Amino acid sequence: MTTVKTYQNWALHNDAQNIAWLTIDCPDRSMNALASDVMEELADIIGSLEAAPPKA
Repeated sequence: MTTVKTYQNWALHNDAQNIAWLTIDCPDRSMNALASDVMEELADIIGSLEAAPPKA
């Protein structure tokens, strides 16, 4: 898999078939909560996926 861009709370990878994989991991929290900073990153990720759509 290829890492597309580094985020603090998310990992976005494209595999060999250009399928995007998005994984949440909030390292400074005891659980992966959708706090405002996490949601801001998600909005950025969605924008980048809209600009250059993966296969799936």
